[in-house]
Amino acid sequence: MFCNTTIKKSDGDKLNLCMVKASEINPDPKALCVLADCHLRGIWGLAPDIGKAIHLWNEAFQYGSSTASFNLGVLYCHGSKEANIDKDIGKAFSYFTYAAEGGNKDARRLINKAKAAAMFIVGN
Repeated sequence: MFCNTTIKKSDGDKLNLCMVKASEINPDPKALCVLADCHLRGIWGLAPDIGKAIHLWNEAFQYGSSTASFNLGVLYCHGSKEANIDKDIGKAFSYFTYAAEGGNKDARRLINKAKAAAMFIVGN
């Protein structure tokens, strides 16, 4: 399944379909995330643009995307000189928490590991 559709098309057609779904009045958060990934990696004929990727993830996050929240969490966990974003573990943890609450399994695993590490350090 791609962008909430089962249409099998070439990569260029998939990109066009996602761009349409991302620009609708009620954008598809999955399409926004796919476009963000395309901009981040510079695929499907798009130039690499981390700023555009972050913008699209933020928009998808506003529409409730746990994937976008996870990706923003990763961004703040590591920081990005290219995007002029400092490492911010507190902000990253907030994004991971939201993603986990939205059903993102990777975010849930990270939170569980962080809790286990904190319990080990504190000695509980």
